[in-house]
Amino acid sequence: MNVLIVTSLFYPEIAANAKRMAHLAEGLRRKGHGVSVITAFPYYSTSKDIGKYKGKWIVKDQYQGIPVIRTYTYPSRRYGNLFTRLWSFLSFMLSSIFGAFKIKGKIDVVVTISPPFFSFFSGYVISRIKRASLVLDIQDIYPETLVALGFLKNKIAIRLLEWLERFFYRKAKGMTAISEAFRQDFMNKGAEVQGVEVVPNWVDADVFQPMDSGGLRKEYGLDGKFVVMFVGTMGFAQGLENVIEAARLLWDHQDGIEFVFLGEGVEKGRLEELVWQYRLPNFIFIPSMPNSEIPRFLSLADACLVYLRKNELYKITIPCKTYEYMAMGKPVIMGVEGEALELIRKGDCGIGVELESPCDLAKAILGMCKDRDLVRELGKRGREYLVANFNREKIVSRYIDLLKRCDTRSLR
Repeated sequence: MNVLIVTSLFYPEIAANAKRMAHLAEGLRRKGHGVSVITAFPYYSTSKDIGKYKGKWIVKDQYQGIPVIRTYTYPSRRYGNLFTRLWSFLSFMLSSIFGAFKIKGKIDVVVTISPPFFSFFSGYVISRIKRASLVLDIQDIYPETLVALGFLKNKIAIRLLEWLERFFYRKAKGMTAISEAFRQDFMNKGAEVQGVEVVPNWVDADVFQPMDSGGLRKEYGLDGKFVVMFVGTMGFAQGLENVIEAARLLWDHQDGIEFVFLGEGVEKGRLEELVWQYRLPNFIFIPSMPNSEIPRFLSLADACLVYLRKNELYKITIPCKTYEYMAMGKPVIMGVEGEALELIRKGDCGIGVELESPCDLAKAILGMCKDRDLVRELGKRGREYLVANFNREKIVSRYIDLLKRCDTRSLR
């Protein structure tokens, strides 16, 4: 089987989609399948080697022996304004189609991942050019996500995107859903039942595992502290001002409880301003780190936080960071309802808190701080449940099995 992956994000980017597609490519290669990648010039979360793409339209590259075609993409940083990000998505949509002509030989399956939504266009066109089956990997549901975040309000635009969404669902031979609720949503919109597979996100449990912080606790002044850590995007959807309000309620315990936020986002500056305004001394903000450094920084934590605003759409998603927390043996404070909370309950590895309730969050943090034996037990159970159900090799193998079923050429 020969698979072509079309993704705007790929190594050396550090975003979740980049890691998922890189792991899939590696898994296909290990199992003896042909695999190639069309991706953008690095632009989103890294500037590594960006100079070698200057003034070029298409560059032939490789990743661990896998052929990679990189195509020009208008460079919008991760937290650029809406116009520059839109133009970035559109430019890759067009350039990736031209890049497909650089891929020689037979292609059986084209895989594309969303977001961005425009990947559906390029994936569909390329699959027609290559006469291959199309598989959609969907991490966020559009246009609902844009509507929920308040970015899309025009009714005509919403209806157009909804029509396009259903069109691509009907044209896809296969689709991956990160949760059972995602799967049900796809089928309600016209996707073929037999072509939709739940392929959740995963983590490499050999990389993300309990470890010593190697002096990081001392470096950041965290010795003897109970550390609550959040890793990832600090955007509007996360509602992290509620965490700061919870810290205010824990004022009397600030000598023993420390909050660490690692990452970037459009809301980071406002959160830092709130911490300064409230004179909270127990907050540390750490910039984004390469993937290779994340396990070491997660080792700082006693408990890890997953948090999103109250919204019906978020009930069907499971933030990727949840799996990494579990793999590290860290108990999870879950500020998301639905599928994500159900995962924590099944693994018996954390505590759910009422959404947008700083009081309930403060109560959960204080309870964990006072019961370190419980913290260790929750972390241990989370690690065991993760290894048994969401380890990289197991889920990637399931993904590849779906691609095999979608390879209609092999059935001719």
